[in-house]
Amino acid sequence: MANHALTDDPRVPLTRSWLGSKCEGCTNHVATEGARGSQATNWPLAEIVARGYALAAFYSGDIDSDRADVSDGIYAWLAGGNPARNNPTNRGTLAAWAWGFHRCVDYLITEPSVDMRRIAAVGHSRNGKTALLAAAFDERITMVFSTSGRLRWLCADRSKAGQSVQNINEHFRTGSTRSSSNSRRTRTAAVRSALSRGSVRAAARAVLQRRRRPGSNPAGQFEVLQAADPVYRFLGVEGLTAKVMPPQRQLVESRLGYYIREGKHSMTADDWAVFLNFADRQWRRE
Repeated sequence: MANHALTDDPRVPLTRSWLGSKCEGCTNHVATEGARGSQATNWPLAEIVARGYALAAFYSGDIDSDRADVSDGIYAWLAGGNPARNNPTNRGTLAAWAWGFHRCVDYLITEPSVDMRRIAAVGHSRNGKTALLAAAFDERITMVFSTSGRLRWLCADRSKAGQSVQNINEHFRTGSTRSSSNSRRTRTAAVRSALSRGSVRAAARAVLQRRRRPGSNPAGQFEVLQAADPVYRFLGVEGLTAKVMPPQRQLVESRLGYYIREGKHSMTADDWAVFLNFADRQWRRE
């Protein structure tokens, strides 16, 4: 979702990058004036600012477009225009998007009005996974709001709920986990390694996992937070206080937070209210 979809302010330029088929107000994958503000109701910018926060957004498609047969953006630049060095089927799109988060942080820490100790990463669906990945490799990101998709994380080898790594690779051919899909052992080890690394690097930081959609695995995602809890406590900070999954619309407000709500696969203004409340609580404690 490009920035022009977040607001109808004409000062925000239309993206010139390729846009997916679900883009509202787009023609032949190109943004038109009709695309302005198409997601504005889901991004309450005035409320975010009124609560004392700022929002910096970028379009992940500017970093690497979401296409299985095209590799552009950062990978094309790294290849120096040499197609032999830029195979569309052999790249990690989520890794590229996480790199985009890091470059945004590079700028934010130079802005005097931004408290560099309080930078959060926000992402939905695969960008939710990207936000977690970005925080795992950048300690300047001190909070993560992940409204993630159906990856079952640590539980990929013990539950049929949700979506496996192999299924993600087959349906979303630009995922960063492609190489781990052929072997169950490799798949499980890769997911566990990613979780362990993310937990250690994210320790002493806050993570809010929000999830509910048909076909998802909220129980498995709750187990991931339970698995990360000992790492946080080993390093002397609070982890996950909840012992059992909470009911819908009850926020677990510990450093490792969790929230479930009904509804479609989306991120809404109601979700933002939860994000802001969670941030208020966590950052007031410091």
